[in-house]
Amino acid sequence: MARIFIPSGTDKKTRIALQRFASALDKDKSLEFDSITLANLTANTLIYVNSNKTLTSFTSATNGQLLIGNTGNVPVLATLTGTSNEISITNGAGSITIGLANIVDLGKSI
Repeated sequence: MARIFIPSGTDKKTRIALQRFASALDKDKSLEFDSITLANLTANTLIYVNSNKTLTSFTSATNGQLLIGNTGNVPVLATLTGTSNEISITNGAGSITIGLANIVDLGKSI
């Protein structure tokens, strides 16, 4: 049977339900849930597993933010940035627009 920690003082009904859940994890079955409510997380954010192996949520992202890896550390929410007079980036609600800041003249026909 899968191991699930059941704190002392857990009522009998909950203990039995958790033991059944642990037993189901050992079988070739998929578990289905209509919904799961997770306490202590921020609504409308991304979640990740922290170094303590606990589900944790990021702060709410602002327009145009992406989740960017941070080797060996928690990923960060950040925006893309353009380059002066070359690439323009506009962060919008649910969008990121990338364009040329100036007209490019290559000096020949393409």
